[in-house]
Amino acid sequence: IMPSLVGSEMCIETDIYSFARGVEQNDLIAQSWWEKAAYKEHVKAMHNLAVVYDQGKTLPKNVARARTNYLKAAELCKVSSQ
Repeated sequence: IMPSLVGSEMCIETDIYSFARGVEQNDLIAQSWWEKAAYKEHVKAMHNLAVVYDQGKTLPKNVARARTNYLKAAELCKVSSQ
């Protein structure tokens, strides 16, 4: 990972792999980028990661991690709207 990337740029990388834009689709690489962007408190990444854990398609279903990411994303949205 390039240290200069911000959360929104990481989400662009995620979309490239998730939706196969110019590359072969790879949900595991997309999930890895979402993890990195979520770590930097990028709300969209946190939400998308929560969905991945909630659905259990590319990762084993993990309701606790899904809930944590949903709640953190909601908390950050609330703070940014104040």
